[in-house]
Order: sequence, then structure tokens, then C-alpha cells
Amino acid sequence: MEERRKEPRRRILKGAIIAYNRLSSTIPCVVRNLSDHGCKLCLEGAIPVPKAFILWIELDGTEVPCMTIWRNGKELGVEFTGPVTYREQHRRQIVQSPA
Repeated sequence: MEERRKEPRRRILKGAIIAYNRLSSTIPCVVRNLSDHGCKLCLEGAIPVPKAFILWIELDGTEVPCMTIWRNGKELGVEFTGPVTYREQHRRQIVQSPA
């Protein structure tokens, strides 16, 4: 398979939200890999997603406007179309070792 990405992506596994219609409609998703200019998202099903939307990664407190570049069933490849906006985190990830 030919690699078409302009830059390498880092593997991650973070819950996110696709928001559109002036942020009044949302779809839960999972970010599977990430670069400075795009990412791969996984959905729970073959849910219709608009061409342009805001991706909100709650755990990081980040929002970024996106455009769908490709779709394969439950997976989408998106390109970031604007700057990342940092918001206050609503949740925090805490990793503790067993006592």
C-alpha cells in the first residue's frame, strides 16, 4: 500500500467529539492517530459525517476545525483546516501505579 501522508502520524487512542451545526449536533469518535495537520478517526458505525466540522478532544482541552479527506466505513481521515484552540479541560487523565 502506497503511503500518501505528507508527514508521519503518532498513534494515540483518545475519545473525541465531532461537532457541527454551530456545535449543536455531535457524534462521538475515537482519535486513532494524529499529526500536526490531520488525524484518523473511528466511529461506532457508518454514521453520516459532514464534510466540515469541529473536532473536540475533551481530555486535551483542544478544538480544531477539520475537513473530511477520505472515508472507509467506520474510519475517516481528516485534515485540520485552522488553528488548534485550547480550552479548559473538563476531565483529567490520572495514571497511578498500584500501591
